[in-house]
Amino acid sequence: MIVISGTARVRPEVRTQALAAARDMARLSQAEAGCRAYEFAITLDDENVFRLFEQWDDEASLLAHFGTAHFATFSAALGGMLAAAPHFTRYDVAGAGPLSRPEPPPALSAEGEALGDVANRLLFENALVRVWQMRLAPGEGSALHRHDHPYLLCIVDGESIDADWPGKPSVTIPVAPGDVLFVPPGVTERAVNRSTKAFHEILIEIKSPTTAPLEVQAFTATPLSL
Repeated sequence: MIVISGTARVRPEVRTQALAAARDMARLSQAEAGCRAYEFAITLDDENVFRLFEQWDDEASLLAHFGTAHFATFSAALGGMLAAAPHFTRYDVAGAGPLSRPEPPPALSAEGEALGDVANRLLFENALVRVWQMRLAPGEGSALHRHDHPYLLCIVDGESIDADWPGKPSVTIPVAPGDVLFVPPGVTERAVNRSTKAFHEILIEIKSPTTAPLEVQAFTATPLSL
């Protein structure tokens, strides 16, 4: 595939004629065999500068284009309208496709396993916090994940949750609805519900940095006696 792109500046007094000639040239060129694109545009900085973009299947189609009557007519007309020498560049392209944002490589644990999200569903995020929901049925586990921020675990339902740490023994943490657990960052783990009751938590990541020393803290809700 061959791409040609460049600019031509026309004199202001002949701009209207140049626009008409460019429209005719684009219409006739687009009808040629092997022409994928042939477009003129006006630059934002100067209305007298025309930008041309051409795309051709191969050398044969481009050479055939150069031999057409409309190419000769347009070239002669443009030559009499120019305010300066035009600048065009040819590109020989091996392939083309839609532009898309590349996916970042997955984060990996120290053992080389791909890491997932810290919970099932992202509920809310701003510059200070990120709020997740985690629901695990009995026997279900989360993706292996790493906590890069300090976070709060707010227990909605469940009786226990296991933290499986790579290379370390699993830890079972008893929980009850209303419990709140604060955890510093830096842990890589997989949450597993090995109890017989569904587990539900709200996980709040604290994104704002702090220099204060951090420790694990927990609050256990107790029923009020009336």
